[in-house]
Amino acid sequence: MVFRGECDFVFLIVILGLVESKEVIWRFDTDISNPDNWVDGKLAAGCKGVHFAAVNSAPVYVDRLTAIELTFPQDGEIYFSNDVVVEFKDNRKCINLKPLNYYDWYDPDSWRLADNNAAIPDKEKIPCRHDDVILPKLEHTPIDHHTYTTAIVNSVKITDKNLPFNNMSPDDNVVIMTDPRKCSDPYGCLCHDQPIFCPTKQTTQKLKCSDPVTPEEFCREICGAYLTYTPGEGPTLEQVKKHLKEFEADTYVSRVKNYLGKEVVQVVFSEKEYSGRSLEEAERFRGFLQSAKAESLHIYKSGNYYAEGGSGLSIVFGSLVSVLVFFGVVFYVYGDGSINVMVSR
Repeated sequence: MVFRGECDFVFLIVILGLVESKEVIWRFDTDISNPDNWVDGKLAAGCKGVHFAAVNSAPVYVDRLTAIELTFPQDGEIYFSNDVVVEFKDNRKCINLKPLNYYDWYDPDSWRLADNNAAIPDKEKIPCRHDDVILPKLEHTPIDHHTYTTAIVNSVKITDKNLPFNNMSPDDNVVIMTDPRKCSDPYGCLCHDQPIFCPTKQTTQKLKCSDPVTPEEFCREICGAYLTYTPGEGPTLEQVKKHLKEFEADTYVSRVKNYLGKEVVQVVFSEKEYSGRSLEEAERFRGFLQSAKAESLHIYKSGNYYAEGGSGLSIVFGSLVSVLVFFGVVFYVYGDGSINVMVSR
């Protein structure tokens, strides 16, 4: 496991919780045999051997390599294991590698979820203290820690090592511990103990709705709706989850802090392909929360669906048609037949 930071120690504490957890999988590695790290994701044509990118910020570990040519980076680190096997021969393959870099633990884009749910908040895609973390490749995991960090999770699974996790010390600067912990609040617990900030660089996306909304813990606007109410009053998280199974839209409930710093239960309705169904279902769910005596209940909704690229033109054209129809009706009702309509240049 490769950690980079400004301090000497990073503590990764693994807890065993009784609350429902989700699997969170680290997306990146520095394994040169992984096609995801190849330019265009495939073997290159018109060349031979293995060719590194000019600059790599993360170190690369090699234990076996067969190639007739090697092009090393101008700026980067490559480590060969003690029992490395390097064979120089033409295997008629060519690999052009992408830059192999560190990625931030606290960037939602560094993680993927087993459950592809569009309603999960971006900050909750970063491992929560009750989540199960999967690191696919121990030595090739380029995690960048900027400062001293304590990351609390439920469990960690390293898929390329057949060893008990609590007996492993993958790096001198990393201490991995187990510490049983649980959330006993029926209205849930916050995902993170410390504030998590959105990345400064955000990927832009085209939304198919007017007036999108940004639920708490999201780093981007979405089409859909979200509801909030005060924990301790109204349905518990388990009751909410049971009721949400009735809906077709993607849904997610969790305890969060709102923009005023107050803890609330938040229920998000969203869709992978927006149609407006999430708005209708959120309204129906509001009725359930009202009947269940949820306190300080609020609902926030985006606008309706519109075809991609058709927003401005459709509105202008629709407004023009409406004006013409209006004056046409006025002319028909009040016109006396003697009015001459003249068009001048």
